[in-house]
Amino acid sequence: MKSKSSILSAWREALSETARYLPFGSAMPEDRPGLYRRVARDCGVPIEAVRRAVEASGG
Repeated sequence: MKSKSSILSAWREALSETARYLPFGSAMPEDRPGLYRRVARDCGVPIEAVRRAVEASGG
């Protein structure tokens, strides 16, 4: 299982890669499930682990 820091790093990378396609350049609540899935797939962790890590970091 990946560490929280590597999950958050992948999250920031996913946000930066998709920011130009997102309204106002940031993830809206309806965008998050897809981004969680993408990061979970890339990191090989459950979606819930990504959600918990991102929410715990205030992101």
